[in-house]
Amino acid sequence: MPSPIPQPGLLGRRSECQTLDRYLEAVRGGESRALVVRGEPGVGKTALLQYAIDAASGMRVVRAVGVESEMELAFAGLQQLCAPMLDRLERLPGPQRDALATAFGLRTGDTPDRFFVGLAALGLLSEVAADQPLLCVVDDAQWLDRASAQALGLVARRLVAESVALVLAARVGGDERELAGLPELVVEGLRDADARALLGSVIRGPLDDRVRDRIVAETRGNPLALLELPRGLTPAELAGGFGLPHAPPLAGRYREAIARLTRTRARAWLARAHLAYGEWLRRQRRRLDAREELRIAHDMLAAMGAAGFAERASRELIATGETARKVTVETRSGLTAQETQIARLARDGLSNPEIGARLFISPRTVEYHLHKVFGKLDISSRTELGGALPGEPKAPSPV
Repeated sequence: MPSPIPQPGLLGRRSECQTLDRYLEAVRGGESRALVVRGEPGVGKTALLQYAIDAASGMRVVRAVGVESEMELAFAGLQQLCAPMLDRLERLPGPQRDALATAFGLRTGDTPDRFFVGLAALGLLSEVAADQPLLCVVDDAQWLDRASAQALGLVARRLVAESVALVLAARVGGDERELAGLPELVVEGLRDADARALLGSVIRGPLDDRVRDRIVAETRGNPLALLELPRGLTPAELAGGFGLPHAPPLAGRYREAIARLTRTRARAWLARAHLAYGEWLRRQRRRLDAREELRIAHDMLAAMGAAGFAERASRELIATGETARKVTVETRSGLTAQETQIARLARDGLSNPEIGARLFISPRTVEYHLHKVFGKLDISSRTELGGALPGEPKAPSPV
């Protein structure tokens, strides 16, 4: 039977939960389903996956989580998902069994054919689901190694009537080409009424209407932001002192938040902290200071694929008098914001691993973007970046 309507922790997610309920019910009825749940960090993707797990009565559940540090390890994500089911490995056809066993390091051999590995994963899931409907859940799919993403993409496209549900969660703007074309459930921020209700559930003291509306607007209904932002405000600020003109502590709080987030891996929150501080500075008519914060925010958000927030930073930059060329996601040279950021770091002498560590992407991804940069700028090495980057003086041509 369909699961009950969302638990209290999923306020405002009735439609999303009903979609998951329909998928699970179809699988219980002998069909198969694949779904990619997409949304920005903190919007509630993991909570929806947990809802699906809790709602999967009568089904076996296996799960995996993409790990950024394992993106270079082929089949790491797939092994994590399949490990609890490897007791069925011997039931697979020989070539598939050998390919999967070699991929998972259970036996030695040549590098396995990835098509065989994908078929083996499909066969393994089907074998398990023959006894009991199966729900496979993968969180943070944007950090899956490419081999695992390819295998799961193959599985998702070939599911028909095996009683298997494959649900993956990934960030918006991700570059998971292996998952392209699969059905998606896009998760947006909460509606204002639900955002206010969630905010009210975590604030026990007085909450000024202007403060409440400002927090809802700043967070754009992001549940995690709604829960975290009030923790940095005093009862007096919540009662009416937050964001008012000439409130000296606020600038210090923004700087403190940025300094704290800089020491963590929470890059999305750091970018949004720069954005919020830049917006505040602009409202205080400190345009030059605002531009610095907003430029940082725009570059970080564009590189992450957070198009909505990057566009918001662009509008704020234009409002400070910044030129349009500096705030567009793609410059006249054709470089995207992420390519420009990577190119500048490479120009400054950072290695691919150093660039990857700073931007929280893999060295392989850095190399991929640099290859595109060289082609767009018609250069062949890092040493030529200084004179070729947009807005930089061109190096003199040899005579």
